[in-house]
Amino acid sequence: MTIRVAAYCRVSTDNDDQKNSLESQKLYFEEYIKRNPDWQLVKVYADEGISGTSTVKRVQFNKMIAHALAGGIDLIITKEVSRFARNTVDTLSFTRKLKAHNVRVVFINDNIDTKDNDSEFRLTIMASVAQEESRKTSERIKWGMTRRMERGKVSISDLYGYNITDGLLSINEDEAAVVRQIFHKYVYESKGALTIAQELNDCGAYVSKRIYKWNHKNVARILANEKYVGDLLFKKTITPNYLDHVRVKNDGLEEKIYHTDNHDAIIDRETWNLARKEQEKRAALIEVGNRHSNRYWCSGKLRCAECGSYVISRSKYNKDGTVTRFWYCREGYCNGPSRTGNANIVTGCNSNLINDRALMECIRYSVAQMGVFDEDFFDCLYSDIESSFEDDEVESIKPIQDKISRLLEKKTKVLDWGLDGKLDEDEMKRLNEKYNKEVAELKNRIAEINERNSFIENAKTNIEKTIAAMRKITNQEVCAPELYAEIIDKILLYDNYALDIYFKSIKQPVCLSFTTSGRGRTYRVECKQRQAA
Repeated sequence: MTIRVAAYCRVSTDNDDQKNSLESQKLYFEEYIKRNPDWQLVKVYADEGISGTSTVKRVQFNKMIAHALAGGIDLIITKEVSRFARNTVDTLSFTRKLKAHNVRVVFINDNIDTKDNDSEFRLTIMASVAQEESRKTSERIKWGMTRRMERGKVSISDLYGYNITDGLLSINEDEAAVVRQIFHKYVYESKGALTIAQELNDCGAYVSKRIYKWNHKNVARILANEKYVGDLLFKKTITPNYLDHVRVKNDGLEEKIYHTDNHDAIIDRETWNLARKEQEKRAALIEVGNRHSNRYWCSGKLRCAECGSYVISRSKYNKDGTVTRFWYCREGYCNGPSRTGNANIVTGCNSNLINDRALMECIRYSVAQMGVFDEDFFDCLYSDIESSFEDDEVESIKPIQDKISRLLEKKTKVLDWGLDGKLDEDEMKRLNEKYNKEVAELKNRIAEINERNSFIENAKTNIEKTIAAMRKITNQEVCAPELYAEIIDKILLYDNYALDIYFKSIKQPVCLSFTTSGRGRTYRVECKQRQAA
């Protein structure tokens, strides 16, 4: 009678030495099975880089068990109990289950065959020994890792912005430049993680083997990682149970290890602290079911005047590929028109939506009506900008070039005197090095002057364009959302196509009513002031 035989082998790491060991084990079992004429090889199941303390992630092991329970295997052979499982419960559970389906398990090195009467007793002892060895190994590894953490050495192999050698971090300048961009955009430009990711992808920002495309998640991880300010925090997550290898957040289960100024920082401490405050500020905007980010200039500023809910943004994708954004009262958008339900509880809202283009036109109109920008003030501002360059004249490099020429002549004379024997070799060498050093310093000075001259010339060339652009904004010839974000405190949206716009520096709001007509390029918005509600 032919016995259908499967073999199981496993290595706990995926390095090259272990891979070679796994291949050797496969060959061994194939030959071992062939030497028994009554045995027919079904398959050699092998798990690579998987711990034996749990069977959950051991794909090949689970496939073998399923095949055996389905009646496709009569006998399973494995090297030893510790290869089969290092968990006593798992070992006994699976061998009992297999035995109930007339499937034997033979542990070659341990000389255990589950068909024998005393096999379970011997198996319990060997499995317990294997489990205890696994526990000791886990403790040794944890002890070693803790000592490594105390020395400020990381156990990761890759971190964007840094090179890692023997657990020590050194700055990777190409990637560090992108990290600085991310923090600058977040802290000083008030942009959210999603917007930052989109901008990084648009400009082709440097990526790595782990970050092949920027998204809001990897941007957020960088913003939250203390390593970029030069610190190290260990034991953020831990593995409480060595048997299941499940990592959990360390909420006081073990003492964390923190190192300040452990390595070279990419982000200065001030920027890091500002980033933490910004995160707290944005987290404070989270209410029940609401989250407001800085993705749009008016995020968190728009409120429904009818029910008090925040106004949310939704986009419509047009056939021509363009996107039209609308702002809705959240209560009306989620629950429909206002109505009274059970227990006289009112749900929904009748407030109207507003097109983003209409909103911008209303803001532009209100800014112009209120005279927020005083012309005299801006005349002074423009004058200050222009006068700031009056004292910055282009510096001539000719005197320095003349000085370099004179030094080179002296150097030539020194060489001639040396050849004529008028100077000894040491003196000639000393003078030659002296003149070389002075020439190098003067050339560096020329480079600095050229760079400064270039900056002044470019600034003066662009000053008229800058002033013209500022006048367009201050005269409200163009919309300026970044400016609106700074000067507007809040906006109330009513149900009759009306707005109350509150400026930070003005007590009374600008009250507007508006109508819209047309679409696409012919879209028009008409605004007029109304009496306060």
